[in-house]
Amino acid sequence: MPIQPEKNILSEQNKITKRELSDKIEDLLEESVPRNHKHKKWTEELEKESLSINDLKRILSEIENYLREIKKNQKISFNNFRKKKVFFEFFGKLDENLKQETIKKIKAVVEEALSGHLETIGRGKSAQVFISKKYPEYCYKIITDPRVYEQNSNVQEEAEFLTEMLKIKTDIRVPHPYYYYMDENIHILVMENLNAVTLKDIEEGREHLPENFDLENAIKNLEEFFKKMHKDLKLHHRDLHNENIMIDQNGKLCIIDPGKAKKQFFDEDVYRGINKVLGTRDIYIIDEIAVKNIISLLKTINKRR
Repeated sequence: MPIQPEKNILSEQNKITKRELSDKIEDLLEESVPRNHKHKKWTEELEKESLSINDLKRILSEIENYLREIKKNQKISFNNFRKKKVFFEFFGKLDENLKQETIKKIKAVVEEALSGHLETIGRGKSAQVFISKKYPEYCYKIITDPRVYEQNSNVQEEAEFLTEMLKIKTDIRVPHPYYYYMDENIHILVMENLNAVTLKDIEEGREHLPENFDLENAIKNLEEFFKKMHKDLKLHHRDLHNENIMIDQNGKLCIIDPGKAKKQFFDEDVYRGINKVLGTRDIYIIDEIAVKNIISLLKTINKRR
C-alpha cells in the first residue's frame, strides 16, 4: 500500500482539529454564553465556511475570556449583594435564616440566567422575561443588548421604580424586585413571578378570565393606583398596554414593566423625550389614556365570559 504524502496527513489532522474546535465552540455557545449580541456574532462567524484553524482559536479564546469576565463581574456583584438599596425593605422583614435562604435562591437564579438555559414567559421590544426552572417563584428579565435600553431606564432604575410602586396601597399587584445585575453586555433583573396572564393572552383567547374576576373592583383599583402613582410618587408608567397588565389566579390586576417609566420634576412633559440612541423625538402613551383603553378592553373581555 503506498504511503500517503506527508502534507495530506497534516491536512487531515488540521481538519480533525478544526472539527474539535468547532464542536467546543458550539458547546459553549449552546450551554454557557448568554443569548446576546456577542452570542449572535460568534454564531454567525462559526457558520462561515472559510474559517481557518487560527480563526477558530481566536473565537474560542474570545468566548473563554468573555465567560471569565462574566464570572468575575458576577462575583463582584454578589459581594455587593446586601448593599443594594432595592433590597433593604424586603430583607428587613425576614428573619436571618429565611434571609440567607432567599439570598441563596436568588444567586442560583442569577447563575441560571447567565448560563443561557432559558425558558421564556414574555417578550418585549428590547427584553425577554424568563421563569426560573429551579425556583419557579422567581422570574428574570434579560436585556441582551443594553444599548437598546439606553433611551429608557436600566434595570437598576426599573427595580427602584417597582419598589416605589409596591408602596401604593391598592389591590393591584406589582412584582417585587429582588436583584439586578449589569455589565456592558447584559442586564438582568430578578423579580417575583406573579403567576399571572397578560390581557393580550386573554383577549386573543389563549387564556381566560378567572371566575372570581370582579370588573367593577378592578376598574376602581386601576384608576386609584395610577392617581396615587402620579400624585404621591410623581411617577409615570408611559408604557401601559395589554401586555404590561396581567390578571393573576385570584382575579387581581398586576402592573408590570416600568422600563419606560419616568419621574416628573416640576411641570416637565414626561410624555415627550429624545431617543438617546437614534437621536429622534419619542412620544409616549399618556397613562390616563392608557388606563381608559385598558378599562374598555376589560369590559369587552368580561362580556365574553
